[in-house]
Amino acid sequence: MQTPAASPNAAEVIDRSDLPRSFLNTAWPLAAAGLILLMLVRACMPVAPTPRAAFDAEAITQQGNAAALVASRARPTAPALTDVIAALNRMAIDFENGADSVPVDAAE
Repeated sequence: MQTPAASPNAAEVIDRSDLPRSFLNTAWPLAAAGLILLMLVRACMPVAPTPRAAFDAEAITQQGNAAALVASRARPTAPALTDVIAALNRMAIDFENGADSVPVDAAE
């Protein structure tokens, strides 16, 4: 009977003493696994939704009026009276929240 060391197919353990035993050579797989685990835990944590600001129709109207005033001042010549009346008579349509159809009071 042959001993395992004498067998030609026996696995031989080689200790590579030429590699220094440092963090980069021994513990990096553990550090990488820890980092991946930390990222997975962070990805599974719930995120608080950011609160939305309430719709302020008056503020939106003021912004629109200010933009119209700036645009009217940017014109090089004075507009005709009919153009001013047509611009001032444009109707603003207030849609209901989540609606995609024109309200009955705005349909003409």
